[in-house]
Amino acid sequence: MKKSIIALLTILVFTLYYLLIMKIIPSPIKYSSQNGSFLLFYIQCSLPLAGVLYLIHKKGWLGAIGLDKGFIQGITYGGICILPMLLYVLVFGKWNTSISLIHLVNATLVAGFFEELFFRGLLLGQLFRYAKWGFLPTLLIASCIFGLAHISQGSGIPSSVLAGLVTGLGGILFGWIYIETNYNLWCNASLHILMNFTWTAFLNVGNGAIGDTGINIARVLTILLAIGLIIFYKRKKKIPYIITLKTLWVNR
Repeated sequence: MKKSIIALLTILVFTLYYLLIMKIIPSPIKYSSQNGSFLLFYIQCSLPLAGVLYLIHKKGWLGAIGLDKGFIQGITYGGICILPMLLYVLVFGKWNTSISLIHLVNATLVAGFFEELFFRGLLLGQLFRYAKWGFLPTLLIASCIFGLAHISQGSGIPSSVLAGLVTGLGGILFGWIYIETNYNLWCNASLHILMNFTWTAFLNVGNGAIGDTGINIARVLTILLAIGLIIFYKRKKKIPYIITLKTLWVNR
């Protein structure tokens, strides 16, 4: 299928998803993070995604977003990278006894997986990998939108701007991880889910993109681990990087 058609279909499906999650257009499913409607809402959003991916890639559509293999490697990667943050909240945090199990699952597992599915698997992956857009323009678009989707984590204008900026920078990291793990979405999903878990399940460590000094140091260590493990693995296996000068502006 022509690259321009792939780009157009990708943008259309992602735009629909984004308008729904930002509540710019009404959703047929009225959802709440306090019950099962949250998962149903994301499944509803995923139907057009699955349809378009099947149209483009036929039976290989799962592989086209990185869900066909690498599950064990993905959860292992996420589990190792999250250790600094997890150790910090276990020592200095306090379990959030007010949160229900369904809310915890929705805020961590459901939100983390589907955000990676749409932002990395769909938007970044299809535009960079198949429409052959360059890494920089694709990542800029995906990261800016990712940041805007999280400005609600702030309690006022300054903190909202900071939350959007920090999350946007996080989008750059997740984009790099997704591509350099050879489009293994399980790596992204596991790390995203576990990061969500540390600031949702524990109190006294800050919330969302903004935290106290200790948790922010732990986050930096997690980021360094996430980058370092990929660099170490690629060097050990002599695997070339996908993101190079040849793929910055146009994916050649």
